[in-house]
Amino acid sequence: MAEAFFPDGATVYVVAAGGTPTAGFTLTDYCTNFSQSGGARDTESIPVFGGGNITKQNPRDQIEISFDVILQPGSATIFDEMLFSSTLSGTAASVTSDGEGQALKVQVIWTDGSNTYTRTYDNVYMSSWDPAMGADGQLEGSIAFKMAPTTANGTANLTITYT
Repeated sequence: MAEAFFPDGATVYVVAAGGTPTAGFTLTDYCTNFSQSGGARDTESIPVFGGGNITKQNPRDQIEISFDVILQPGSATIFDEMLFSSTLSGTAASVTSDGEGQALKVQVIWTDGSNTYTRTYDNVYMSSWDPAMGADGQLEGSIAFKMAPTTANGTANLTITYT
């Protein structure tokens, strides 16, 4: 058994929200970094007469996941499509900034061969794609997705499982 989960045991999928992740676009071979932030819940103490306090819990913050990626020929428009289009082919001949990205599901799965740790983010929207290239490098950048912790009816948008 491995002592940690490592990048070579990770798989990243992107599909339309509500879809089956493994049937979607595999982002794994493009990723060089993954991070998640947000989802915190701030708790406040509100002073009341008589020297007491009332504890108020605010709603959770948005959750943001981001990846550093390297753009590859053969699917050159995939990140543009996630941001501006309703398709996820990566082969669109043209993508324009007047389009709207669709709600997506992103799933990150780590396994060491006997243990599996999965983070599934549903109803996420791509919020940025920042490509850059140096004279001695490749076309790369950061992509970020944002989501609310729950849907309007209180259903969780983040599911974490371990088997």
